[in-house]
Amino acid sequence: MPRFFSKPVVRAIIGTASWIPVIVFCLDHGYTLGSISGRSMQPTFNPDSNKL
Repeated sequence: MPRFFSKPVVRAIIGTASWIPVIVFCLDHGYTLGSISGRSMQPTFNPDSNKL
């Protein structure tokens, strides 16, 4: 059994596959990538629009 894990390809596959639960957890608990549109949605990027 140890010879199986000593192969670089197998170790790379297992290492990559071990991150899948972490990615699924992050996506399920609110972390998403998306674009922001509209002036009211970008107050940090448009500081002049917040002045009265």
